[in-house]
Amino acid sequence: MTEQIEHFDAIYLGHQDTEAGQFRLAASGLGWKSPTGQVFTIRREDLRKTQWLRAARGYQLRIQLKDNTIVKFDGFDEDAYDRLKNSIRHNYHLPLDIKELCLKGWNWGKTEFQGNYLLFNIGNRQTFEVPLNEVSNTNISGKNEVSIELAMNDSAGSLKEKRERARRRGDQLMEVRFYVPGMVQTDEGEGEEEQSAAQLFYETLKTKAELGQVTGEYVVRFHDVFSLSPRARFEVDFFPTFLRMRGKTYDYKILYDTITRMFLVPRPDDVHIGIDPPIRQGQTRYPFLVFQFLKEEEIDVDLNMDAEELAKYEGKLESSYHNFTYVIVSTILRALTDKKITVPGNSYNSHHNQKGIKCSLKANEGFIYPLENYLLFLPKPVTLVPLREISSVVFSRLSNAMTTSRFFDVKINTRSGVSHQFSNLNR
Repeated sequence: MTEQIEHFDAIYLGHQDTEAGQFRLAASGLGWKSPTGQVFTIRREDLRKTQWLRAARGYQLRIQLKDNTIVKFDGFDEDAYDRLKNSIRHNYHLPLDIKELCLKGWNWGKTEFQGNYLLFNIGNRQTFEVPLNEVSNTNISGKNEVSIELAMNDSAGSLKEKRERARRRGDQLMEVRFYVPGMVQTDEGEGEEEQSAAQLFYETLKTKAELGQVTGEYVVRFHDVFSLSPRARFEVDFFPTFLRMRGKTYDYKILYDTITRMFLVPRPDDVHIGIDPPIRQGQTRYPFLVFQFLKEEEIDVDLNMDAEELAKYEGKLESSYHNFTYVIVSTILRALTDKKITVPGNSYNSHHNQKGIKCSLKANEGFIYPLENYLLFLPKPVTLVPLREISSVVFSRLSNAMTTSRFFDVKINTRSGVSHQFSNLNR
């Protein structure tokens, strides 16, 4: 039997790619090549099932591999169906099934885990799907509601290139919430037990998306790390491209690309990490992570890296450390994220030779830190005010003949119209 080769231009690999490439089918398998030279291939013997369906960018060829992985190619014209059908049947002896989607707009249906996707079906037709490899976190709130947070795993290229790709993509879905009522019977080995359907769905999702387990070898692990925001204790694993926080109730995966700023300040001894988009616990958003470490605590850690891997960081990492915990954590974070950690300079020291000033923000007591380019209030709510955004500063309750108070207030007005009232600063 002769080989039947077909070529298609302007085809996208998956839904994330913003650059169309060339798609080719041959007897040995199929392949896709981007304009920048990136090549993706699938061997003939790995193919299990092919489907044709309507997509946002024209029509889509959906391929299921024998390991249940789903691969999608978008951008086909409607008249490409016959060419694809004949080529797939001729080269791989597989049918090209037409997959009908449900377009009723209903929001009540059934979920199904298929390969690396979570499917939502109405009747016997699929309505939408969620790629499990893009799930960054999942939480269960109340008895019946499960939320899924999505993140773009886009770490290739410079910051300018990533911003340009994000601009071309436009808006994207960041969260999906499911209402899962009822109870189900589960087999625990010693008999059946009753469990809420929402809890079972949540635990299955965590397992399928690998949120509660490590995927690959971590660089270093820190046990029982106390976090002030969100308030809990976590086991923190550092990986080459992300960190994993695992607590009793919530698990988080934070890509280093989403970390915008980092601060290390004394009293209390905290490492502060600004992240965008923020993490969530139910309806609460946490744009900052605040880790607290004992000032005099010393530990020994060894990194799970060989000499070749350490060489990639150009001397920023060592194979082992013996130092204060907060020094080790900040050193490793700075190397893995390749981002600066801001620390208090010598431009300000209080009367008691401290870097922070005790004060209150609304009803919350804390410390305000005058940094090189920011004012930082800790611990709750974490408030960061860039100095360039300040339009005016108003002092009140200053010393006069009518008052003998030892405290004064400061109101900071920003160019965006937001004001911050810091009260009870010691004179």
